[in-house]
Amino acid sequence: MAVKHHLGEVVNALFRLKNKWKNIDAESKAAAFFIINQYCAKTSPVNAELLNSKGLDPAVGSEIWYKYFSDTRIVPKWFWEKPTKNKFNDEFKDLNELDKKILMNYYKEDVISYLNELELKKNSNIQTGKIRKNSKISKVKDKYNSMF
Repeated sequence: MAVKHHLGEVVNALFRLKNKWKNIDAESKAAAFFIINQYCAKTSPVNAELLNSKGLDPAVGSEIWYKYFSDTRIVPKWFWEKPTKNKFNDEFKDLNELDKKILMNYYKEDVISYLNELELKKNSNIQTGKIRKNSKISKVKDKYNSMF
């Protein structure tokens, strides 16, 4: 069977246009459920995990999310946002988990200021109207200059 409503229509009915939810067919709700469940896991991971069982009909899962968001009248900002990179894990990837916990529990302000400094340095490397310091051309120039 063909899906009559695309994902955007189902999401709008889920959050904003509540009166259109009853007009969306079960096939469209079922087709959109897995994506909706994945996106809702950003803020409600426990609920998303519970709805991720094999025996649950996906259309019913969409209905459950509809009831869960019954008071919501706009599409939440977090719904369509891409996940952000975890700067902490990227910067401290060589540390073991215990060291990371110690840093975050006892030196949280220092870690945050360090990560902010790195972000500022990264942004200051971009020169207006010129080549970035990290570009291939500048690396070749640096390599050439270091030879002499």
